Amino acid sequence: MPSIASLPSAKAELPPQAHDGSFPVRLLCRVSCVQLAAFLLAVLGCLMSICSTSANLDWRVWQVDKIMGSNQQGIVGTGIWGACSIRRVTLKKTNMICIPFNDEESLPDEIIVAQDLMPMASVATAVTVLWMAFALCNIFEPGKDENFIDTFFSTGARIELAAGTCVLISISWNLHSVLTNEGIPLPEVLGVPPIPTEQRAGMAIYVGFLAAASQLLSGTPVLGEKYFWKRSEINTSKPKFVNDPESVTDTENPKRSMKYRQYFSSVTLECEEEKPTIWQRCQSHIKTETMPGSLAIWLTNGTSPVTGFF
Repeated sequence: MPSIASLPSAKAELPPQAHDGSFPVRLLCRVSCVQLAAFLLAVLGCLMSICSTSANLDWRVWQVDKIMGSNQQGIVGTGIWGACSIRRVTLKKTNMICIPFNDEESLPDEIIVAQDLMPMASVATAVTVLWMAFALCNIFEPGKDENFIDTFFSTGARIELAAGTCVLISISWNLHSVLTNEGIPLPEVLGVPPIPTEQRAGMAIYVGFLAAASQLLSGTPVLGEKYFWKRSEINTSKPKFVNDPESVTDTENPKRSMKYRQYFSSVTLECEEEKPTIWQRCQSHIKTETMPGSLAIWLTNGTSPVTGFF
């Protein structure tokens, strides 16, 4: 009579949808919707963070009464890397002068902090996107379990939270300076006063707020799903039917095992004495095995035995 150790063990396999069907279907079998949404938000936050850090968008837009050399009103666009003054020469012609910031000692603290935090946040977000993309590309490789993608996404979520915090600090500080109409000592070449007549937030601040929101929303749900929302699997200490007999431990009551052992012994004697033909037919499909403190019965149905422990 074969022992339990000699039975072929059926390893846990993925559902058929993980191997068949289109790519989105196979991906959703391995990745949760929260993780996919986090990846898309990370990509969006990376693009907007880079756009806000670039020198092409203005953080502050000034309205000045006059520019040196002209009594006309002008507009000054100020970023974190430089400033540009625009004045109208004629009805169809405007003159624009752009000067980069070289002397950091004359710049306010919010500009200096933004020059450090914004590039660092952009690089960190780009690394996070590549990190998550690597996990998604290798998830179908053999031997990758559920913890593989969870580890990559949880690490990327922490980086996203740090990057979003850096962007939010830079944007909020500069927005406060805009609302209080604080000035910047701009280079004299621009010919504008240090404090404008009117000041409003530029496009870079709005884009930066969207970038910070995307980065924070990308990291928070992933960590929340891992530590708070994900329900732990219910593990039963006494499984009634299993596919892998090797994974079952002896946890049953010895008295109950003895009771079932005596019952099946009587059934065996009855079948052998009264119904030999039926028992021979049953014997080809039913086999019993006893262990200390437990009783194992399995049905030999083809190559996949179904085992029950009592």
